[in-house]
Parts: sequence; structure tokens; C-alpha cells
Amino acid sequence: MSVTRTALPETLLLDLDGTLVDSAPDLAAAVDAMLAELGRAPAGVEKTRLWVGNGARKLVERALADAFDPATPGDKGFADHAESLFYRAYHACNGHHSQLYTGAMPFLEAGRARESRLAIVTNKPAEFTEPLLERLGIARYFGATVSGDSLLGDNGTVIRKPDPAHLQLALDRLGAPTDSAWMIGDSGSDILGARNLGIPSVAVTYGYSQGTPVADYGPDWIVNDLTELL
Repeated sequence: MSVTRTALPETLLLDLDGTLVDSAPDLAAAVDAMLAELGRAPAGVEKTRLWVGNGARKLVERALADAFDPATPGDKGFADHAESLFYRAYHACNGHHSQLYTGAMPFLEAGRARESRLAIVTNKPAEFTEPLLERLGIARYFGATVSGDSLLGDNGTVIRKPDPAHLQLALDRLGAPTDSAWMIGDSGSDILGARNLGIPSVAVTYGYSQGTPVADYGPDWIVNDLTELL
């Protein structure tokens, strides 16, 4: 489905991993370093691609189980230890092998030229989000950044996509009304988050949709390259 230039709204919320950036090589390196320290076989990039999208803890749990949906809950203490190993490894390699997808930079440049309000809405922890944006040279394009640990509920639990509050926080930080925005992403978390907030969604076909065709989530539009939106 194509989207005309005149149809683009004033505000665009963008996912990061799998939408703007192919970060799987860095994530896989960190996962494999974690697994090596635990005496386990490496997972590799292709498996890691299937596990990305619901935050670092889920990625670690999936890597430990070698499956998208672990059959049984693992030991929390062991998972905490594994997560700390992953964080240490990812800090060392974040942004070293990640690359912007084709079309990402022209799209961001066009957004700047149009004076659009742009925000990152990602389930990646903040301590990795900002450094990755800086290393790729794209931090300057965004008026707000909401990461996977930017919002806590009353009981202290982390609120992430597809919870609409996660997307709404980005709009609040931009000072943008809800009816001015679209969400652009690559996975069910992005599309369902947009639907839960009541805004349109655009899905890219090339990202990390966790083995499920992105069309199955029912986005309003699907594109193969972000420049199709211009």
C-alpha cells in the first residue's frame, strides 16, 4: 500500500531496531558473548533476529531457552546473571556493526525539511538507545526519545510497547496531539501499540517481526523502504 507525500502527518513515531537500524549483528555478538560465558553454544545472527523486539530481558530469556517462547519459566537468579553478562557485552559492541537501513537517512532528512516532529519509541533500554543514535549520527533528528525503561507503572513495572502509554509519552514529550501522529515500525509491538492508542500505523517489511509476516498484524500501510512514504 502506498502513502502519498501529502498524506504524511505532522508527527511520526519511529521504532529503532528493525525499522531505522539493523542492529542484529551487535545484539547477536552480545548474546553470543553471554552464552559463551555460560558455557553454551552461540546462537548466531539469524536466531537473534527472531528474538528481537520485546526488550533486552526477553532477548536474554529467549537466548537462554533457544526459543521464542520458553516452555517453562527459568530460574530468575540465573536469568538476572545472564542479563548482566549480556549488558556488559552489549555496552562493549553497541553500534560497532549496526547500520542504517537503505532509505532511513533520506527519510530523516526529508522529515527535517518538512519540519516534522519525530520521536524514537523503542523497547531497547535507554542506556543503549542514546549511544546508538549518537554513533549512527541520527540523534539530532529526534525531538524526543522513549526507551524500553522510560516509563514505569504504579507498581514499578516497566511499561513498553504495545502499551499505548509508551507511545503517548513520546507525544507528550514532543508536545504533539495524538491525532497528529503515525507509528512506523517493523513488528507487532509497533502496530498493536498504534492501534491501542488509536493512531495509524506503517509497517516495514524488512525488520524483525519475530517470524510472523508483518501484514498479519494489520498495519494501515506496508512499505519496503521508508522513502516510499515521501
